[in-house]
Amino acid sequence: MTSSEAIVAGTRNGALAARALEDFGTIEVGKFADLVLLDANPLDDIRNIRRQSMVMKEGKVIDVNALPTNPVMFVP
Repeated sequence: MTSSEAIVAGTRNGALAARALEDFGTIEVGKFADLVLLDANPLDDIRNIRRQSMVMKEGKVIDVNALPTNPVMFVP
């Protein structure tokens, strides 16, 4: 899977699978304004998704430095 395919799988296709593509999954007028602005191109290297410079949730900027840094793991 290419970096582009991975991004689409995690955004558009994820929303499609959740039957909520009309609400989120792509950047369009009328959809939830949740997005991540990166400092480097994830198409060059998918690990660049970790280089976040800005996060928006419902149209409001979130402090990136206040986000958790440890992965959340669920162990049944």
